[in-house]
Amino acid sequence: MLRRLSGAALLLLLATGLRAQQRPAAAPVGRWRLDSPDTAAVVNVRIWEPAPGIYLFAIEAAADSSRGGFRGALHAPLGCNQGYTNIDPVKQCQVHFCLVRPDLLQLRQSDGTCGLPGGLSVSGRYRRPGADSLRRALPPLLRFEVLPSAAVLARFKALVGPDYAAFERAFERVFVEDAYDKGISRVSSGFVRGQERRRAAIVAYGPGGQLWAAVVDARNPQLLRYYTTVPAAARRLPASLEQWTKDVPGRRVQYLSKPARQAP
Repeated sequence: MLRRLSGAALLLLLATGLRAQQRPAAAPVGRWRLDSPDTAAVVNVRIWEPAPGIYLFAIEAAADSSRGGFRGALHAPLGCNQGYTNIDPVKQCQVHFCLVRPDLLQLRQSDGTCGLPGGLSVSGRYRRPGADSLRRALPPLLRFEVLPSAAVLARFKALVGPDYAAFERAFERVFVEDAYDKGISRVSSGFVRGQERRRAAIVAYGPGGQLWAAVVDARNPQLLRYYTTVPAAARRLPASLEQWTKDVPGRRVQYLSKPARQAP
């Protein structure tokens, strides 16, 4: 069980005036649990509102034999572009809370360890405990909403062929990314626990089932294997994927889809 902050600590937080400028559309108060196929990692988050517009949180994390946790106050509403929550400036511990939907919370941890041992990280997607239990039987790319339907998943498998297993492994933790292209409905990126800085894969889809996807080559971290069902984009990354890969040093793209035929 997560313990409550002491009365003195709570009064100190209240005195600092860490009030949200506006309340989120859906209250995030309550318990959240990391939603990941990585069954060895357990992360629990509790958020409560001791006074109107003031949100406090406590996090407990465990993986293998490592355990840790920390507490803090949210400096802004849980909007996806509302900034970071500073927990410990000395450790450079920052966590970005994003309430994607009333039933889906996303956390991004900064480079700081936040006092967590053994490479533990709180980054990932969170759901209410016990919610969507039926989704656990779905393939990972459907369970974590990387792809919207079984039909699109089948098309994706046909597109990437033998690389499908690499994409599944890459989405151990999932982030919803910004879409910078008008024809793209959703962009999701994935990474493996303890390797947030090592981008593993990214998948985007459009309203008509169009697909754009890239996965980092297992033997060459600077090589991206890129696929798309859009012939006009077969030799260039859309802006949504380009933004995700821009800080990969020495990046090289291997274009694996057929381009559009040029008029004679």
